[in-house]
Amino acid sequence: QKIQQDIPLDWVVPFLQIWGRQIPGNFRIEQGQLLISIRNERHTSIAQTATWNVYLDATASPEYLAWWMGINSEEILTIKQEVSVSKNLKIIQVTGLGQVSKNRTDYCQSRVNALRAELSVKHPDIKFIDFVKFCQVGDGGWFRDSRGSNDFQDVSALATFGIPYQNIGSLEALYLTLHDSDFNSKTTFDNEDFNRFVDWATEAEIRQCIGRLRPYNRTQEPLYFYFCADYDLSLINQEIEIINAAAITIEAGSKDEKSWWKIKQSVKELWEKGEKITQSRIEAVSGISQGYISKLASEFGGCWKTWLKIFLSLLDNNNSKRNNSDDALNTLEVDMNLLENLTPLCIDYELHHNLLPEISFDYQNLEQQHDKLF
Repeated sequence: QKIQQDIPLDWVVPFLQIWGRQIPGNFRIEQGQLLISIRNERHTSIAQTATWNVYLDATASPEYLAWWMGINSEEILTIKQEVSVSKNLKIIQVTGLGQVSKNRTDYCQSRVNALRAELSVKHPDIKFIDFVKFCQVGDGGWFRDSRGSNDFQDVSALATFGIPYQNIGSLEALYLTLHDSDFNSKTTFDNEDFNRFVDWATEAEIRQCIGRLRPYNRTQEPLYFYFCADYDLSLINQEIEIINAAAITIEAGSKDEKSWWKIKQSVKELWEKGEKITQSRIEAVSGISQGYISKLASEFGGCWKTWLKIFLSLLDNNNSKRNNSDDALNTLEVDMNLLENLTPLCIDYELHHNLLPEISFDYQNLEQQHDKLF
């Protein structure tokens, strides 16, 4: 009698129907609860009573709508508007942070906080979108505010953290319920169509989020969208600037990147004092072991001796520009000497291809320091 009073039994019939594959649906256990998903035919029935229906959606596909309506996608006439590239919108992807998931570590969150602080200095009116559990005052949440919202239409910059992956169990339930598939959940994640469905759902969230700045309504205003996570954004039909988080602020870098930055600062300190630069001296200044220095040099520089030679050339070049900022001929001569040092490196590209981006990064940093001084 207690079971009859406390446990509703209206789930038994659909549960058995799904289990016996008599109706499309899905059931799963999540956090100790049995969740049963079945189709709700109400909207389909209403649509079928009409002579014709018009659906306006920026990211829906004919296939997805056909699943909902229980019809063939070829019955849907699709009309698309050609959208020009937003010339006033600059999209920047900040990499090196990983997925920045909703289950991120405290260290990952500290990197996010450092990035937030630096971007807030660059864009005083910037707003942020993150997973709800990490939202701060004034932030928007993925799925809650990242689509259909006008809360960000007046700011010049919007930054998002993390990849908007929906709950994979919920997506599986939706897919199996709408798709009326013959395979069970043991093979769903290996199914190519389901994986495309997950990609489509994720990319739709990203597209919708970019639109929160309403760039087509503010064509004369420069706008900035930052996507902070490692994800393939080739889906965006627009030029994307890719920058490493550590290049924005070293506090947003990984532990290895911070250690490598500390090594470079130690090299610069020894160079400024005119001391001989060896790994043992760098260890004494930085507190980083020679073994770790060699490991990081291999990871970021490719070859310690080659990187050190080029980095010291950059320091010499930057110093010459500071001391002779009005002497164009001297600056040109120094640049030519630097080019001579770089030439063997560029010729042997296969050997040093991973060193070139690091040298470019170092050179840009030194140029920025020079610009701040003059």
